[in-house]
Amino acid sequence: MTLEQYMRELWLMDKQYGQEEELYPLINMLLRDGANTEKLSIRDVHNAKRFCEKSLRKYINGFGGYPDLAIWNEQFGEKEDEKVILNRIYGCVEVKSNIKNPEQVEGEVKVKIELEQEKNSEQDEVKIVAENKLEQPKQKNYFIKRNNKKIYLNYANTGNATVEGQFLGELFWYGKVLYTNGVIWKYYTLSKESGNKINGIRKDYISNPPSKGEVGYKTWIFEQCKETLLKIISADIGDLTEIYEKIKDKTSIPTFDSQDYDKWKKFKTNLATIDWTEVIF
Repeated sequence: MTLEQYMRELWLMDKQYGQEEELYPLINMLLRDGANTEKLSIRDVHNAKRFCEKSLRKYINGFGGYPDLAIWNEQFGEKEDEKVILNRIYGCVEVKSNIKNPEQVEGEVKVKIELEQEKNSEQDEVKIVAENKLEQPKQKNYFIKRNNKKIYLNYANTGNATVEGQFLGELFWYGKVLYTNGVIWKYYTLSKESGNKINGIRKDYISNPPSKGEVGYKTWIFEQCKETLLKIISADIGDLTEIYEKIKDKTSIPTFDSQDYDKWKKFKTNLATIDWTEVIF
C-alpha cells in the first residue's frame, strides 16, 4: 500500500463515515505487506463474541475481551492439546480513537534501556493494586498509579474493564499488542521475565476458568497479578500526524513531499520488522 492510497482512505473515512471498524481492513493489508507475516494468520476478530464457537472463543477472548485483529500460527485452532494452542497465539492489534490510553497504562518510567535493534524502546514497570469497592465490600477496584494518580482498570458499577484494563488484559493474554488510531502506531510487549510470570496464569485460566457471573469474574486476571511487578517494553512504530494534518478537513488530497515519503517508508519498515513469533511466554 502506498502513502497516497492510505491517506486517501483516511480522507474518505473522515468525511463519509468515520468509524473505527473502517481501519481494520487497512491495518490488515498493511500487516500483510511485510515478510514478517507471510507465514502467519491475521484474523479480524472484533465480532468474535457473536460468531465464534465456544471451543475456540476462550482462546480469542482471553483476559481482556476480544481484540480487533488477532495474529496466530497457521495451525491455531486445530484439535490438539490446549498447551500447544497457547503457544500459537502470537499477538493482536487494538484500534482506538484515542491513542493516549496505552500511554497511561505504561505507568511511571522507572528504567530506560537501549536495545541494539530498537534504540527507541522503553521498558516500564507496572504494578496492579486492589482496593475494596465502597458500595460493594466483597468486590474490588483495580488500578495502577502514574504520577500519584490512580488509573482504574475496571468500572466500579459493572466490573467491566476500562480501556486501560482491556489493553492490559490483551497484553497479558497475547503477549504483544500493536496499538493504533490509524495515525499513531505503538507496539507493546511483555518482557520475557514478566511473560514467564503470566504464562502460568494463562494455563490456569484455561484449565480452571472462573465461572461466568460470579463476583470478580471480569477482574480475575487483575486479582491474579496484583502486587506483582510487571515490565512492559514499548516501541514507537510510526507517527503520521503531520502527514495526516495535510489531508484533514481538506477538499482534496494535497501533494506529499520527500519528508512525508521518508516517514512513510520508516513506518512501513518498522511495521515489517516486528517479530510476532518472538517467544514471550
